[in-house]
Amino acid sequence: MGTRDGTTNELSPSSREAVECKRSFRSTQLRHRANIAFLSASLVVGSIAGTLAVTALPAGATVNPPTITNQAPNPVPRGQQTVLTIHVVTVGNTTQHVWVQPSDITFTAVPTGVTLGAVAGAACSDATGGKDFTVTATTSGTTPIGSDALTIQAIAHTEATCAAGTGGGSFGTGTSTGQVIVVSAAAAATTTAVVSTTGSPTVVGQAVTYTGTVSSGSGTPTAGNIEFFDGGVAIITCGGATGVAVNGSGQAACTAAAYTAPGSHTITAQYLGSTSFAASAVSPSITQVVNHASTTTSLTPPVGTLVYGQSGTFTVAVAPVSPGSGTPSGTVTVTQGATTICTATLPATTCAGAVLVTPGTNLTFTATYNGDANFTTSSGTAAKTVGQSSTTTSLTPPAGTLVYGQSGTFTVAVAPVSPGSGTPSGTVTVTQGATTICTATLPATTCAGAVLVTPGTNLTFTATYNGDTHFTTSSGT
Repeated sequence: MGTRDGTTNELSPSSREAVECKRSFRSTQLRHRANIAFLSASLVVGSIAGTLAVTALPAGATVNPPTITNQAPNPVPRGQQTVLTIHVVTVGNTTQHVWVQPSDITFTAVPTGVTLGAVAGAACSDATGGKDFTVTATTSGTTPIGSDALTIQAIAHTEATCAAGTGGGSFGTGTSTGQVIVVSAAAAATTTAVVSTTGSPTVVGQAVTYTGTVSSGSGTPTAGNIEFFDGGVAIITCGGATGVAVNGSGQAACTAAAYTAPGSHTITAQYLGSTSFAASAVSPSITQVVNHASTTTSLTPPVGTLVYGQSGTFTVAVAPVSPGSGTPSGTVTVTQGATTICTATLPATTCAGAVLVTPGTNLTFTATYNGDANFTTSSGTAAKTVGQSSTTTSLTPPAGTLVYGQSGTFTVAVAPVSPGSGTPSGTVTVTQGATTICTATLPATTCAGAVLVTPGTNLTFTATYNGDTHFTTSSGT
C-alpha cells in the first residue's frame, strides 16, 4: 500500500483479508439499494389513478402494483361499508414462482375515518392474469368526499413451487399509487307512511290500492323501492321483497290482489333505501277491513199459463255487485208468499216444483239468495198468473133397485186434471133433476139420502163438485 512519502508498505495477509471483506460488503450493500424502490400515491375519492414502481426481482420475476378493480357498493355513503376487490399480478420464470398471500398486502395513508378489515383471499398466487383479494372498508361521518391518500403494497415471495408460507423470503414490493374508494354523502334518514288509496272498508273481490310515501329532512327520495306488507308478510302482487319503485314525489303505489274473504288486514310499508337515503323503519300500520260483497238475484218464471199444482221450472241468477267480484255459492229459494216452490243449489240456475199457491193474476214470485261466507243475501221477483186447476167428478149410484123414498148411498170422486195437481176440497152434491138427494163434504167419498124422485127407468143422477179456491167445478153422472 502506498504512503504519503511515496514509500510502499506491504500489508500482512490478515490485513488484506479485512480489506477484501469490506469491499465485498460494500458491493453487496449497493446492489440491494439498487433493488429497492418505493412509490407513494394519493387516493382521490371519486377518481382512479395508478402508476407502477417495481423492484427488480431475481431472474426476471416481477410483481405489479395492486389495483382496486371493484367496489361494492359504489359509491358508499358515509357511515356505511363497501367491499374492495384488490387485484395483484405476479409473474415468475422457469425456475421460480412469485406469489402473494393475504398477509403480504398492507395499506398506508388510509383516508380519514376509514377502517380497513382483514384481507381475504387464497394464500398462493402466481398465475399470469393475477389474483383477487378482498377487504371491507368501513367509512364514518368524518370520511371526506374529496381527496385523501391511500397506498396498497403487495410483497412477493419466490420458491420452486407455488405454495403457502414464507417460501424463499421477500423478493420485492409492488406499490400502488392512489386507489379509489368512492364516497358519497351519508345516507339521509327517512320515514315511510302507507295509506289505502281505495279506502276502508272494501268488499270481497274488490281490488285495493296502497300508496307508500317516503320522506326525509334532507329532501325527497326519488330512487329506491317501497316494500308493502300484509300482516308482516310481503305482498306478492306489490313486488314481494323487491317492492315498488318510488316516483319523483317519493311515492310508490301498488294494487293488491282482490281479497277473497271478509276480514281485517294489517298493512305496513318500508322504504328500502338508495345511495343517498337510508332505509326507513317499517311504517305505522293501517287496518284494511274487507266486508261481504253484495249480490243481486234475478228470477224468470215458467213460460206459458200456470194452474194450481202444476210443476213449473224457474230460472235464477245470482251475481256480485261491483266493486265486489267472485262467484257466489249456496242456495236460492223460490217462493210465492209463504209457500216454498223449489230450491236451487248454485251453480245450478234452475229449480222446479209444484205451484201450490192460491190462484190469481200477476202473483209475485220471489227468488231469495241465502248468502254464503263471502256474499250477502239478496232477492229478486217476477210476476206470474196462476189459474185454478180443472177437475173431473164421478158418481157411482147404490147397487140394486131403488124404490121411491128408499135411502141410497152414492159414491163420489173428484180429481184434478193434469197439469194441475193437489187435493180438491169442498162439497159434492148428488141430484136427480131438481131434487137434491145428498151432499158429500170432501174428503168424504160417499153420501146417503132418501130417493124422493119420480120413479122411472134409467133416471140420470148427477154429482156436482162445487169447486174451491184452487179447483174449478165439475160434474159426473
